[in-house]
Amino acid sequence: MKTLFIILMLAAVSARANDSLSPNRQYAIRAQNVITLIDAKSQQPLLMLDHDTNGLVKVEIAWAPDSTKVGIILSAPRGSAVVGAWFDGSTWHKTIELDADSAGFTQRAEAECGGRLVSEGRSFCAWETATALRVQGTMKFVSGRECNYQYLLQFEPAATVHLDVGGFEEGALVPKDFRLE
Repeated sequence: MKTLFIILMLAAVSARANDSLSPNRQYAIRAQNVITLIDAKSQQPLLMLDHDTNGLVKVEIAWAPDSTKVGIILSAPRGSAVVGAWFDGSTWHKTIELDADSAGFTQRAEAECGGRLVSEGRSFCAWETATALRVQGTMKFVSGRECNYQYLLQFEPAATVHLDVGGFEEGALVPKDFRLE
């Protein structure tokens, strides 16, 4: 019986070690085989944000200071994606940054920095406002050249235009103010 208790305690500690608590400690992002938003007290899942973490090399989480928004960068060996969630006072919603929103910037970077984009990676800087998060990254091109960039990622829940098959409210996470450095 002691062995079973110790195994259960280790499993509980292991699960919590992969949790990123919100500043108010009411919620957490749990990154294991899947990425979920959970109620920190009950440990109950509230929202599935990624159903499969196979192939990811890094998951970066940035909670807004008021705990009502969270940005998550899912990094794979050759690229990354950004998902987010926000609380409207009664329900959590999830959104995703669309590739189409940065297509023009990517084309400009390819023209200025050396041909076709072969890989990119990004990370969060800081929350600049209650609804906007600064993102920085590096693009690598077929020429071997690397270019740094940054942009502002704005949560705009009222701008949601479509619910995709994964339940993401498209259009609510809007990249703005792209800059090559």
